Amino acid sequence: MQVGLVLDGKRPTVTPHVRNHPDFPLRRFVACGKCGKPLTGSWSKGRGKRYPYYRCPNTRCKGVNGRKDDVEREFQLLLKRLQPKPEYLRLFNAVVLDAWNKKQADTLLERVTVENQLKVLNERKEQLIEAFVYKGAIDQPTFQGELDKIKEKMALAEIHLNEVKHEELDAESVLNFSQYILINAARLWSEASLDQRQRLQRVLFPNGLTFMEGSFGTTKTCLAFNLLESFSPSNDSVVSPTGFEPVLLP
Repeated sequence: MQVGLVLDGKRPTVTPHVRNHPDFPLRRFVACGKCGKPLTGSWSKGRGKRYPYYRCPNTRCKGVNGRKDDVEREFQLLLKRLQPKPEYLRLFNAVVLDAWNKKQADTLLERVTVENQLKVLNERKEQLIEAFVYKGAIDQPTFQGELDKIKEKMALAEIHLNEVKHEELDAESVLNFSQYILINAARLWSEASLDQRQRLQRVLFPNGLTFMEGSFGTTKTCLAFNLLESFSPSNDSVVSPTGFEPVLLP
């Protein structure tokens, strides 16, 4: 039957399933709060226009049937409500920088060790050249074999040294960038591409989200938010016990 349709030029059109659609960045990332099925996104016709909706694909449930703008507006409000308080950011910085400094001390020691290894290998190389060229103490095959071994060890040491240097990043710059993302998550999400939006969603909410009756359910946030919550000062007059301050809308 299919062969006949193809020969007659009447092969049926097959539309591939698009998992990532630019019109629906929350598709499959958000699940129905009633049945747990990942939401889908589609356009519906009405009065000469087409309207985008997020829907629960479960025909027996249909717990979600929300306009795209409404669902995504609620998502951006959620991002704003998860803004960490400055007091927690400062405390988080102090903890991270302390751990970073300890790691840097170990990295510095490793770097010195590798640099000393390179120095010893270079001295051995010079001694080998002197023994062959100036003293004639060894023959050509022996010289070349030993020289190749030293060069191989030096190359491995250089690779190791480059890896160690690569770890010596500017911790404060990394922290500042992370804070910028956390504080401006809502705006960054609205301005980002589909791929960037989906990455940010997964970073902030690694277990995804649920949506029902016009709002998002309680969810586990990313590790940064969990850490900020766990380092709660005992002085209640300094910060609230939740670790987050809601952002008032204009």
